[in-house]
Amino acid sequence: MQTEAAIVVPTLRDNLKLGARLDHAVSIAGVDCLPVVVEDRSREGYTRTVNRGIRLALKKIPNYAHILVMVDDCVPVTNNWLVVLIDEMESRASATALFSGPSGTCRTHPQNTGTVGDHRQPKFVDHLAGFCWLINRRVIDELGLLDEQFEHYASDVDYQWRAHHALGARSLWVPRVYVEHKLHEPISGRWMKDHHALSNIWEEKR
Repeated sequence: MQTEAAIVVPTLRDNLKLGARLDHAVSIAGVDCLPVVVEDRSREGYTRTVNRGIRLALKKIPNYAHILVMVDDCVPVTNNWLVVLIDEMESRASATALFSGPSGTCRTHPQNTGTVGDHRQPKFVDHLAGFCWLINRRVIDELGLLDEQFEHYASDVDYQWRAHHALGARSLWVPRVYVEHKLHEPISGRWMKDHHALSNIWEEKR
């Protein structure tokens, strides 16, 4: 069976419960997938850690169809969560849906309005939150990896906006998939630096 997706999990700390959470996520994914855990022992930040994970995933499964980035404290709740994200995205290929993501605890609207058992129809959004987002391989093949000038925040937003401008890519929110995520307070220095960079890049482009 072809592996349909790699689940790249950036982790910023030793986490004894991570293995059990990943086993659970894979068991209810509904599709063949491979978890790739990348540890950020040097505190290099989300972006570089995710990029290392994607490179590692490409070596392990060069014929992958999708990459899903999911931070280390996420717990998918919905059965068949990953296959639903894939199917909903692929069914809108003609509309250039190249990203999809679930509802969950985050600061990004409207993803943070979703609940377990939400049956609203998928909706195109400006961008998806980086706690859990599915990337079609076409984007990675054509754009490469995330921009590492963003240390910890905003690289997910920048990547989706770049894909929109370069490829016409769109981001699809799938409300009926729910992934629990512990919402942390932003690291103030990193948050301000990265979002200032995002504003500088996109102020005149959007």
